[in-house]
Amino acid sequence: MESWLQPLFDAEAIRAVDRWAIEEQGVPSPQLMEAAATALAEAVVGLSPQGPVRVLCGKGNNGGDGRIAARLVAEKGFEVEVAEVFGDDFPADLDAWLAESGAVVDAIFGTGFSGAPREPAAAAIEAINRCGAPVVACDIASGVDASSGEIAGAAVEADLTVSFHAAKLGQRIAPGKWHTGELRVVPIGIPPGASGTSACRVRLTYVGASKGTSGPRPEMAPVPKTVARPPEPSQLIPAKSRVSPIPPVVPSNGRAPEVGRRGPSRRRPAKVAEDLGPPAGLQAPSPPSR
Repeated sequence: MESWLQPLFDAEAIRAVDRWAIEEQGVPSPQLMEAAATALAEAVVGLSPQGPVRVLCGKGNNGGDGRIAARLVAEKGFEVEVAEVFGDDFPADLDAWLAESGAVVDAIFGTGFSGAPREPAAAAIEAINRCGAPVVACDIASGVDASSGEIAGAAVEADLTVSFHAAKLGQRIAPGKWHTGELRVVPIGIPPGASGTSACRVRLTYVGASKGTSGPRPEMAPVPKTVARPPEPSQLIPAKSRVSPIPPVVPSNGRAPEVGRRGPSRRRPAKVAEDLGPPAGLQAPSPPSR
């Protein structure tokens, strides 16, 4: 892959990258999470929220990123409130809890999610979309399939998505791209060369003509090393339809036509024109007085 190209990862490939960084390169998992949360917090602070920052956290690493980001934003002097979507103290009236938010952080589902969100996550996603505050998604908007961009149910409509290490396929393919908002890819400390290793090889995928079809990229015909010369213009016309050249026109008097004219002069001599005189009923104009 060319150095200026940026690969797109599906869910399986990004998990392999994380494993490679942790197990083979010795990068501690908490260090990756702290770096991801720091980038997320910086994006929220950059919005200069004029009100409380509400963070909705799910399970797994995505929820962990949200909790650490909430702490970092609070350390910057902003008012922050955290709600555990799958916890016992989850707010019963989400609309009231989200009212007058300066910003909302979506840390419910990560890149491993697929399918349709179930309750109470579905209700939380719908409330986020109704609140009217700027929404920042952690790694990917909740409800979007990171591998295909499909949306099977409710999905967060993010204004900004902070994607860790690399962009995901689902953030570039509709309808997932429509829920991504501004896409900001941030490094989190994964060493370079992750996508070039056999353990972390990026599985190239393509989207078929019908909705939801994806799979390995089909083999392409090899590009020829030499390019044939373009055909001559005469070869583009079939032999039977070619027009015979037009023979030159020879005047009846045998003299060649005057140079600069298409043929012999056909103009009436001036004397003949004078003998004709003016048309009937009209007088010839008087010569100008000197």
